[in-house]
Amino acid sequence: MKESQFIPGFDWMRIFGSILVVLTHYGVFDNNLAGIPPLFMMLFFTVLTFFIMSGYLASAGFSRERVFKQVIKYGSIYLAISFLLVLYGRIMVCVVDGGQFKVHRLILNFLKCFVHRNQLSGQLWFILALLYPMLLNAFLDGKARRIVIAIGAVFFILNESAGFAITGVCTRLTASFPLITKVFTASELAYVWSRLWTGLLFTTIGFDIGSWRIKPVYLLLAAVPFAALDLWVHYTGITAILLSIAFFYWLKGLPGRFLYPYHFEISMFAGLMYFLHMIEKLMLDYFVPENALVKILYTIGFNLAITIVVSYLSRRKKAAPKQQLNYGL
Repeated sequence: MKESQFIPGFDWMRIFGSILVVLTHYGVFDNNLAGIPPLFMMLFFTVLTFFIMSGYLASAGFSRERVFKQVIKYGSIYLAISFLLVLYGRIMVCVVDGGQFKVHRLILNFLKCFVHRNQLSGQLWFILALLYPMLLNAFLDGKARRIVIAIGAVFFILNESAGFAITGVCTRLTASFPLITKVFTASELAYVWSRLWTGLLFTTIGFDIGSWRIKPVYLLLAAVPFAALDLWVHYTGITAILLSIAFFYWLKGLPGRFLYPYHFEISMFAGLMYFLHMIEKLMLDYFVPENALVKILYTIGFNLAITIVVSYLSRRKKAAPKQQLNYGL
């Protein structure tokens, strides 16, 4: 990445966002937010901003070839991890329960990884919700994107407003078509439907937002009455949409050019945190099952150590040709 294209706020988001994801999945906020579900759902706007960032970055210097390469790159990582976890899960079920290893169930679970996360890779749901919209946006122009955004916003709000009603619809669907249950449960269908529209809406916003002329302060003012509606009347998700867009603009304007030389390290640390923290949590649960803080510190420290080692080796490798050239002189 050229320094002129570097956006410091996005690296700030990578650092603190990856840590917040770990804190959330390790249950730090459960006791404080469990009693206020609408507030917890509203704070989801930080995750939605990630999709906007991803779409925006994919649109910078846009080409279909570049988008396809990104989809293949991250899709390969996701599928590799998911397939390994599926294999591990199936083997462990057979070992623990003494069950019979069924190849067709293993293959079916592999195929489901293309549309639905398995239980062990739940934290990677955002990759699937991002990849398919990126492929779609490779074929959309500005007008078509705005139509998709309008439709996506309607379905996102309907999904958020309907809540358990969507699961009820899926329950009736699976009851009417029993063959579906051989692949998906009703809750899995509802999950796929919800994540599909989440990824589609906010990734498409990211692709199109570069042409918008909106002042974040207006978005914040508009969010106030909807926040009251979401908190005290009925949750609609509108506040999260407005806050995610405003948060994107705020991140885009954050200072921090001094982070540029460490962009590789920041990206690597964030990637390790996102992809590995649940596996690390499973291992740490055996040693410190009751101490979430220690597990969090171990997770951050371990991924930071890997980042430092890889960074050192990478920089040393880059410096080696220069040293050889100096010796030659």
